[in-house]
Amino acid sequence: MDCYIIRGLPGSGKSTLASNITSNPDHLLATDDYFTKNGIYTFNPCHLLDCLAWNLNRVVKLMKSNVSPIVIDDAHSQRWEVKPYIQQAIKYNYTLHFLEPDTPWWKARDVDELVKRNKHNVSIGTIRRMLERWDDVFDVDLILNSPLPKLLLIIRGLPGSGKQDLMECIMENEDYKKAIVSKTLSEDVRQSIHMGYTPIFLCNIHSRKSDVKEIVQLGIEFGYRIIISEPNTPSWVERDTKALAINSNLSEQIISDYLKTWEDDFTIDNILK
Repeated sequence: MDCYIIRGLPGSGKSTLASNITSNPDHLLATDDYFTKNGIYTFNPCHLLDCLAWNLNRVVKLMKSNVSPIVIDDAHSQRWEVKPYIQQAIKYNYTLHFLEPDTPWWKARDVDELVKRNKHNVSIGTIRRMLERWDDVFDVDLILNSPLPKLLLIIRGLPGSGKQDLMECIMENEDYKKAIVSKTLSEDVRQSIHMGYTPIFLCNIHSRKSDVKEIVQLGIEFGYRIIISEPNTPSWVERDTKALAINSNLSEQIISDYLKTWEDDFTIDNILK
């Protein structure tokens, strides 16, 4: 039984490579699928953690059924990102294959061409950051022994949205149990970033980009991987003021006032503008 890990930055040709390995769409597991509804792709970086967990569950389900081949399509820029897939592949006796596109622009790491060719309008700033953290050497032993990167996780959402439950769920992961947790960029958090401590979680409303700009700048300066996440609860996704008010024991008016200040498009590039 074979499991293929396809890796490459947006626009590199990895999805074409993946589709050449299997013609069965049920065997091709791309994280892009999570953000595609009725054929329309809408990426929300705040749901990235949900996306990764969702894709891993799909992989495990196929492996339990001895499906072969399984093709996992994502950027997979760093070794630690594929560690859960590798652990499951070993558990279910799969032979692992790591593949990258052989397109000329990817071999040359041509950023301008990657920006031009990627179909999801990934910005040049994002692609450059992905290249900066790219791990060239990819083998099973290195992946299994790969530590977590310096990780700064910013969780945002209104009262009653489920952000606290999301953080507690994430901290069930053994690697995250010793995380530093705070609501704000306190002096302790600032010192921890200077010392390279990982992981660091900030969990608060964070309604405006300006609320997190300073910590994002600091995290980038000290080489942190920054992930911004939101709850995926129905009450929050639908912006249900009544349900949020009930969940938080606040009035609907207070929730409505919070929503008036809420900013979407919470990408690193937009925060730094």
